[in-house]
Amino acid sequence: MFLTEKKNSNGLYYLYLMDSSWDPAAKRTKIRIVESFGKVDDFKREKPAQYAELVEKYGNKKNRYQAEKEHALRKFIKDGEQASESLDLLSGVKYLMPQRIAHLVIRRLWTDTLQMPKFFDYLISYQSIAAEYSISDIALYFSMLKMVYPSSYLEGMEISPRFLGDPMSDTSMDDVYRCLHLLSDYKDSIMRHLNKRIDEEVPRKKSLLFFDCTNCYFETPYNDIFWNRRKAQRILRKLLRKEDNSLKDLSNKDLNQIIDNDPCLTARLEQIIDSFGEPVRMHGPSKEKRNDLPLVSIALVVDEHAIPIDFKVFPGNVAETSTMIDIVRALKEKHGISNAILIADSALNGTKNLSKLLDEKIGFSVAKSALSFSKDIRNSELNLGTFKPIKDEAGNDTSALYKIIDYHNVKYDPSERGQNGRCAKYAIDCKMMITFSEDRRKRDLAVLEENISRAVLAVDRHEQIQLATSGWKQFVLTGPSQQNDETNKGTKQDETDSGNQNGQNDSKGGSDKQVSAAANKPDAADSSKDTDTHDEQSAETHSDKNDKRQKKNKQGEKDKTKSKDKCSEKQIAAGPQIAVALNKESIEKRRKCAGFAGILFHEPPGSNMKLTASCVSSLYHQLVQIEECFKIMKSDFEIRPVYVREKQSIQGHVLLCIIALIMIRIIQRKMAKEGYSMTAQQLQKLLQELQLMALTSDGRHFIYMNTMEAHKRNCLRSADKPGKKTAEYDIRNKLLNILGCELDDISTLEQIRKGFKIKSLNRSEYQNALIKKYYCATAP
Repeated sequence: MFLTEKKNSNGLYYLYLMDSSWDPAAKRTKIRIVESFGKVDDFKREKPAQYAELVEKYGNKKNRYQAEKEHALRKFIKDGEQASESLDLLSGVKYLMPQRIAHLVIRRLWTDTLQMPKFFDYLISYQSIAAEYSISDIALYFSMLKMVYPSSYLEGMEISPRFLGDPMSDTSMDDVYRCLHLLSDYKDSIMRHLNKRIDEEVPRKKSLLFFDCTNCYFETPYNDIFWNRRKAQRILRKLLRKEDNSLKDLSNKDLNQIIDNDPCLTARLEQIIDSFGEPVRMHGPSKEKRNDLPLVSIALVVDEHAIPIDFKVFPGNVAETSTMIDIVRALKEKHGISNAILIADSALNGTKNLSKLLDEKIGFSVAKSALSFSKDIRNSELNLGTFKPIKDEAGNDTSALYKIIDYHNVKYDPSERGQNGRCAKYAIDCKMMITFSEDRRKRDLAVLEENISRAVLAVDRHEQIQLATSGWKQFVLTGPSQQNDETNKGTKQDETDSGNQNGQNDSKGGSDKQVSAAANKPDAADSSKDTDTHDEQSAETHSDKNDKRQKKNKQGEKDKTKSKDKCSEKQIAAGPQIAVALNKESIEKRRKCAGFAGILFHEPPGSNMKLTASCVSSLYHQLVQIEECFKIMKSDFEIRPVYVREKQSIQGHVLLCIIALIMIRIIQRKMAKEGYSMTAQQLQKLLQELQLMALTSDGRHFIYMNTMEAHKRNCLRSADKPGKKTAEYDIRNKLLNILGCELDDISTLEQIRKGFKIKSLNRSEYQNALIKKYYCATAP
């Protein structure tokens, strides 16, 4: 309780005895009037003794407490200044508790630069969101954790007391998951706001868009098809038991059997599964070779400063090539991007994608492997005598060579039909820049020779292998084993005599022909891939013949599994395959393409932009920026494995990682302006070392010492050299200064609050309980 004077509407002061208490339901402090003493002047005049007693008991409580803290602080500083080097400054301290302050440092960037609290307040007001938790505080805390202490959301809640003020003390795990759902629902609005704030902070034209995809895995062997079915069965069982009391005694297994055998119940089950929406956690090709686990894929677009512009989360079994156009259209609609060039790697250079990019008035610069060059290009365009040296930014020649040729390609998509019934046609007319590097050639040839040596060893040993399109196995021709050849000798002879006019009359000839056919397979694949133009009529006929096959390939995961099983059955029927010879044509193709690479490029349609050879070359090398973004999120933020499972939670989790990456980029730019170049790992380490030591000698009054000051005073043991520590102190002080934070070497909690410009900063009840527990245990 405390004594206070309040002024009413008439301008008169009244004296009140008031009390304050924390309301857990409202999550704020409530103040109530205990007693009113009337007008201050009248009460002093009529009851001076009672007034003096009230002032002594309640009025000076706050002042006395503040005076005690100041006295303890002055005494601590005085003892430290008088202490000799051999005297430990902490010898009189009964309790020492490290407190992290990275969240207070990041808060300045969150509040001033990005203005996220204002945005969330507006969002809550405009959308009438009834949230009993602080969206801004939760998003800030877990974004900070991604940057500083990567952890799951459960672990993040557990380590909250280690931060000064215990930022998640009034937040539950349910609040965190609800917040993730809300962040996912308003993801587009959040990204628009962030881009608007970044545009004011960083000068960028958004004329260069770097696009790439990655995937993240979950630590569960089952995908969403399995879990959605389990969830739907649980819901349907509950409904059936409510509808029919006789089913209450049945076990879950028996009731599931009834559902599977009843078509009506099966239809209800499928309706419930469909209500869950598209499954996200699906098995697919993993870039980290985790094909045993379900995945979720992430498409990301960054600008020329490696700052994220937008992203999209899609199921792990969806092809990356199908996401690029959707992302581009969303960028144009949400961020007003036009006359831009999209830079991507060779996995996204399909004719259909590039044609649609040009239709959207977006240029491109995408990589193309030299192995995918047509035979005409390989035979006529790889003469180094026609190449020119690439110039650097200063106009000097470099060791890399290039030439630019016209490139034309047409693709027909049987899955899309026009009004006339013909398959959709996609064509591109652009330029292709062929580059050559001697260093790349040496590297390619070294890898090739290593693979050839391994392939020769497999042929000499007649190893049993499976066909592959990469590694040393692609340079090996296979044939049936001798045992399998003798078993199927009569069958092969009959098939050769009746079905092949050019066949041989003995099983050896059939075997030789099989090896020959295997040798010709790469050429057939190359000819289908490398054809620059196709006749429309022949393509239409070909598409009609394969229309049913195309439909079957798109019927989902079950059909794919069945086809794989059929292929494996055929391989078993044919018997084990062994290495019989080297694929010389494939090896020769690799030798010829060693050192070469291609880049397809086209300026934005309707723009005056012109791409030079040096510009195209630099754009491709800048593609490493988005790869670095993925590396930061995977290695430093530990975006995977993902510890949430619902679709909205997954997208909210990715959004927090993107926000953390944006803040990393802004801090890096601010530090670079001051002459400090920092990687994400260095910045993470710097933020981890921002700590305060909470010191007390009586368990009631605390002072906070910066760990940098503690190192200077030899309060904390350290094996680092003094010069190294001095440089780190300077960088830390610079980081605090550019983010607008002030931190003295020794401070009270109130001084820290003012230095970081925070409305309130107090220890949580849990922190006080810990202090009481451990202080009482160590107090004399």
